[in-house]
Amino acid sequence: MFVGTNSGAPAACNVGSASLAIDVPNGGQGNIDMDQIFRGDANQNGSLIRFGEEGLVPTFTNSLSVTNTTFDNLGTRRSIGIDELNNCSAPVSGVASDTFTNVGTHVNPAGCVVSLSEETATSDFDGDGYSDILWQNTSGEVAIWEMKGTSVIGGASLGNPGPSWHTIATGDFNGDGHSDILWQNDSGEVAIWEMNGTSVIGGASLGNPGPSWHVIATGDFNGDGYSDILWQNDSGEVAIWEMNGTSVIGGGSLGNPGSTWHPIGK
Repeated sequence: MFVGTNSGAPAACNVGSASLAIDVPNGGQGNIDMDQIFRGDANQNGSLIRFGEEGLVPTFTNSLSVTNTTFDNLGTRRSIGIDELNNCSAPVSGVASDTFTNVGTHVNPAGCVVSLSEETATSDFDGDGYSDILWQNTSGEVAIWEMKGTSVIGGASLGNPGPSWHTIATGDFNGDGHSDILWQNDSGEVAIWEMNGTSVIGGASLGNPGPSWHVIATGDFNGDGYSDILWQNDSGEVAIWEMNGTSVIGGGSLGNPGSTWHPIGK
């Protein structure tokens, strides 16, 4: 664990199953505050923190509070920020104040967490932990402003796919720590642009469910570290597509609460 800098972190963390192991099997509370935790060079460092390294005992009262902490895998490998062993025997709290950079899964299993924010920067295209701004002109042209606070530090036009294509939402569909762009055409066709900063590095059409189906929002509904898609039909029916990159790997209808009910997108 390093405070304020990653100087020396790869060399110091290049052995073991996690960058930091916390073991409180006989009861106790772990606290991590205002630290920066990095993944080292070794391939086995898939977890930045392992809570209950030798297992947690359900009959004891254990907990872990992690606040104002930066988790960064240095862009070398998709990783787990906090990996709790023994299937959520203790709660993890405070995570809403943390920053996850290039970390595929924030808390595993997802049900362990008491307070978890959305992805640190839902529209973080350059992966620096700061939200960026996605623009679309009425002509169809799309652009990104890369932000740091109130300062525009970069950005570019992404071109013009045409005025019938609309940017609906962003999400990290391929799990690389960079926000991607979800599109829907007036015809109903849906597509993803996989992004790295202002560069389109991949993507594909997801097909056309029909113009009566509308993309509402994105979210990681199955907790696998990849953004999924929330839909609503004109009839009111709601559905989810579970995604892995540009592949639909699961999902289904959630039923129909009625056409006067509308999920609030994020």
